[in-house]
Amino acid sequence: MPEPRTDRARGALFGLAVGDALGTTLEFARPDVPSFPTRLEGPHRTITGAGPFRLTAGEVTDDTQMACCLAASLTERDAFDASDVLSRYKRWSLVAFDVGLQTRAALSFAADGGRAVWERRTGEKPAGNGSLMRTAPIGVRFAEDDDARVATSWADSSLTHFDPRCLFACVAFNGAVAAGVRGASTVEMLAAATHDLEAARARYVKARSHIRAELTSGARAIADDLRFAEAPDPHLESVSSEGGLDRGGDADTNGAITGALLGARHGEKAIPATWRDRVLNARGLEPRYHPRVLLEMI
Repeated sequence: MPEPRTDRARGALFGLAVGDALGTTLEFARPDVPSFPTRLEGPHRTITGAGPFRLTAGEVTDDTQMACCLAASLTERDAFDASDVLSRYKRWSLVAFDVGLQTRAALSFAADGGRAVWERRTGEKPAGNGSLMRTAPIGVRFAEDDDARVATSWADSSLTHFDPRCLFACVAFNGAVAAGVRGASTVEMLAAATHDLEAARARYVKARSHIRAELTSGARAIADDLRFAEAPDPHLESVSSEGGLDRGGDADTNGAITGALLGARHGEKAIPATWRDRVLNARGLEPRYHPRVLLEMI
């Protein structure tokens, strides 16, 4: 790939890991913060580790570790192999210090765990962010292949998070990541997210009539989110333009998702060198789950 594009591809993947490492410090916290869009004084801008898992500075959590499983499979198989990816997720879960509840439940099944967990829940269906947090390698790998990107985003999320809101969210997110890697502006990235969402809606809603209502509702929910993103106040609860991580909550995942988008838009060189160094030189991780695995994909 040409050098600027390589920088953006690495930026998307490394941005995921750096955002994760930044966010873990305030994960699960509930700080007293002003409402959006008021900016916070002294945003969290240093990778310090600690947090609920008492990590050293630069260590990453399940967001990056699962992304490494996905990236390694895409690299070694040169395609999306659902069985291989699932087996990697299962092996990772046996040694991970943190596994999301929905992810753990899905991985306990031999196959089709994501769908099984979703279908067995009565009442409000689970729609966690555990597939969205790891999905950026797909946007990078299939930046030029719209059909493969949509299908792979859908298939990977289905392994653990079958709710249509999760499926469509991963599709839209990777549309934006891919556009960023190609050199798109922020506005163009948003348009690309909408484009891929509509492509998935056209592909899957009619083809799966038995859950058509759920798919239609899920696509509409993500389309609404994308429209909110253009508004002066997008009604965000845990992320703001300046101090999102300081708002606590699922801060490592908020950081990973935001970091991938920003990295795709601005490139690896825009990530502060101190952040890059701390993440790349972090110890305490098995090599197959270290952020270096993400960069090996490029």
